[in-house]
Amino acid sequence: MPFLCLKLRTGLTSPTLSFHLRKMRDGHILSREVKGIESWYAVNPAPFTLFDAPLNPAR
Repeated sequence: MPFLCLKLRTGLTSPTLSFHLRKMRDGHILSREVKGIESWYAVNPAPFTLFDAPLNPAR
């Protein structure tokens, strides 16, 4: 989802949203792809498999 859409949906200011998106990128929760002048963000599912593994031992 583009940064501007996230900003409009959350109602957060740009500095606040940038700060939190950066923290989530640093924690590998989000990935970012730059397309032209826009930054697109997506959830990285890999960190969440750590929580899922104990619940689904067959995996």
